[in-house]
Amino acid sequence: METSTKIKNRLIHSHYWGSQQGDGTQSNSPLYRPPKLPYTYSAMHALWESDHLKNHFLNFHMKGFEGFLDCINNTKAEKMGMLQLFANQDEFDEQLIENACIVYNHQLYWDNLSPYGGEISSQLEQAINYCFGSVYKMKQLFIEMGKAYKFSGWLWLIIDENQELQIIPSRQNKNTLLKNAPVHGIPILAIDLWEHAYFQKFNDSKEDYLKTVWMMINWNEVSSRYRFAF
Repeated sequence: METSTKIKNRLIHSHYWGSQQGDGTQSNSPLYRPPKLPYTYSAMHALWESDHLKNHFLNFHMKGFEGFLDCINNTKAEKMGMLQLFANQDEFDEQLIENACIVYNHQLYWDNLSPYGGEISSQLEQAINYCFGSVYKMKQLFIEMGKAYKFSGWLWLIIDENQELQIIPSRQNKNTLLKNAPVHGIPILAIDLWEHAYFQKFNDSKEDYLKTVWMMINWNEVSSRYRFAF
C-alpha cells in the first residue's frame, strides 16, 4: 500500500466537506470550508430525531470548526493540511489539535452514515474476511468493542501500518492519524462513542445504538476510502 503524505492527504480530504446542509458559517481559510451534512436533519430518524442531530452538528462539530479557525488564524497552521497538523501535533497548541480532531472525526462520522446504508465492495469484503473471518464476525467485534469501551471517545476501522484492517477505540477526540497515537493507521470508518451521540435516542444502551449504526453505515463511502488507499 502506498502510504505517502500525498495519498494520506487525499484520503483525509476526499469527500471531506462536499455535502448539503450547513449553517452559513463563512471561512477565510483557503484549505478549510465550513462542515456540512450529507443529508437533512430529519433524514436519520432511526438514529436521531432532527433536533438531536441539529444540536450535535451545530453545538459540537460546528463549534469545533469555529474554534479551529480561531486557533489557526494568522498562524502557519492556516496553510497546513490536517495530516500535517496531526503528524506534527507537538508543534501546536493542544486546543488547536483538539479542535482539528473534532472537525475531522465528525465529518468522517457523518459521511460514513446514510439513511439507505450501502453495499460493501468485493475488495473491502475480501479484506474483511482476511482480517476478521467474515463480515458477521467483524460486526460482532465492532459492537462488542464499542459496547465495552467505558470512556468518551471514538471507534475506528483503520488500515494499519501492516496494510491490514483493525477496529480500535480512542479516548476523547483522538484519532489514529496523530503523531502520538498508540496505534497509527488511516481511518476509513469513524463512530462517535460520546454519550451525546446516542443518549437522547437510546438512553444508556450503547449496544442498541451500535446495532442501529451498523444498519446505516454507508459502505459505498467506506469502500471508496478503502479503494483509494491502494
